[in-house]
Amino acid sequence: SATTHATVDIKQNSVIADAMFALKSVYGGIIKANNSEFRNNQYDLYFDKYKNYKHTKTVIRGNKFLTLDGGLNNPNYYPHAHIYMNQVDGISIRSNTFRNENMDADISKWGIGVESSLSGFTLSPRYLTITDPVPVEPRDTFDNLYYGVKASGKGTTAPSIKHNVFTNNFRGVYINNADGSRVLFNNFTGIYDRIYPWQVVFTRAINRPI
Repeated sequence: SATTHATVDIKQNSVIADAMFALKSVYGGIIKANNSEFRNNQYDLYFDKYKNYKHTKTVIRGNKFLTLDGGLNNPNYYPHAHIYMNQVDGISIRSNTFRNENMDADISKWGIGVESSLSGFTLSPRYLTITDPVPVEPRDTFDNLYYGVKASGKGTTAPSIKHNVFTNNFRGVYINNADGSRVLFNNFTGIYDRIYPWQVVFTRAINRPI
């Protein structure tokens, strides 16, 4: 049960910076990250598979996931994903900021906001009611990233991505082989629309980024 799993609680404007993995969950470890800052890490939050455990106790809310101007402190590395999920389910992501400020880097090194493999997650603010889906808290924002969201395959449930704001990303949302995914009520804008116009991409081929 969730009560037997180790828990890390990051809150009250905590900062984790300059790490390969700011926090890594293995064997079902629970991460509670609230109102904190993750800065210049290769991976901020990394969730690895553990049996069929559902991360219903994990909370990711109100944080800043940043790559600052100048990039990581080791020039041989670049940000991969702020949140990465490998074969996990039940994670809720709400009201966070994902932003790259290192605009001099090659666009492929701008990093990914949320990346998943065979995982189910919800990326959405809370609503007023189920029948009246008006957000009652800030939306997640994705700025100047290689991919805002990149999800491949699905486990027991597909990703749900609703009411988010994507600005100046190479790709806003990329979904590969994840039947039943829900991408609704999001806002996509940016200067890269003229060069890379496909901000929402669904594909069926495995490992075929576009």
